[in-house]
Amino acid sequence: MPLLWENSRSELDKVASLLRSSSDYDIPLPDSLKKLGLDWSQKLLKEVNGNVLYVSQREYGIIDPLSKGEIEYIATDSATTCHILILIHPESRVVGVAHFDGCNTMQGVQELLTSLDTRVAAIDSSSAPSSSLRYKLYLFGGFSDPKGTSKSLSLDLLDALSECSQLLELTALCIGEQNSRYQDDICYPIFYGAGVDCNTLEVHKIECSDRGPLQDVKSCRNFVGPKEMVSCWDHTTREMFIEPFDYQPLKKIDLWLKQSDETLLKYFSTSPEQEPPHFVASLRASLLCLLKHPQPLTSLFKDGIAFRFKLVDGHWIEVKRDTSAKT
Repeated sequence: MPLLWENSRSELDKVASLLRSSSDYDIPLPDSLKKLGLDWSQKLLKEVNGNVLYVSQREYGIIDPLSKGEIEYIATDSATTCHILILIHPESRVVGVAHFDGCNTMQGVQELLTSLDTRVAAIDSSSAPSSSLRYKLYLFGGFSDPKGTSKSLSLDLLDALSECSQLLELTALCIGEQNSRYQDDICYPIFYGAGVDCNTLEVHKIECSDRGPLQDVKSCRNFVGPKEMVSCWDHTTREMFIEPFDYQPLKKIDLWLKQSDETLLKYFSTSPEQEPPHFVASLRASLLCLLKHPQPLTSLFKDGIAFRFKLVDGHWIEVKRDTSAKT
């Protein structure tokens, strides 16, 4: 049973207060929130392998009936200490998904909600003012990691959400101990991924086999590029995009590439034992990209043009742009 915003704000503030006063992540949640977490932790995993708008780490995406085109799911995965926020406006069927890693959390929440309000108004001209819009809120991610990284991000997100003016229905809260399972005395997340069926608006525990194009480039931005949360979907053109960005070259990449998988996990992951199987292969691809493109604005984003892709017959096809017209 969802908690309406008047109660949600009180409950979220209570969770944040308990987290701050607790030495670990196992806090005595109110019964209403325990049930929300337990119900969702038992969901079956859904594998999706096509027609997905994949939201990468430190990104958010917003889909609506007018702009989704062939997209059937908007989803993200590979979250360990990261958190996944889903917001749905049922009346207009506008959906937002964000993948937070601890960088600029407040900015990401504010931009996501502002962008959602804009799309709702565009879809439904009779909708209420933004301060009266009501969204269903789903929050997944983080687990009882020894370093406390998950706990810190949970607090940042709860603080950011408590400051928003929109009305929310807390429909799922599966974070911390609620999102933890134990195997051989090692703690793992229950939710690595989550997403929304754009046709039914059902929310699923999700694993994506197709994460879209240029994941190595996106990871370069996360490793050594800008720290802001960014959008990945252009509703006006129905295109996934990657805006140009610069970064400071990573030193000794050739030496990093010679290291064992265990060493890379130790130095590049916040949770080495919990990373999904594809983590190291993806990391090596990103390191190769950094090695090949030490100056991305010169070799990757020539003439300051964004990468753009359109979903055609289930495949992401790059959209070539006139280099005389910058994004």
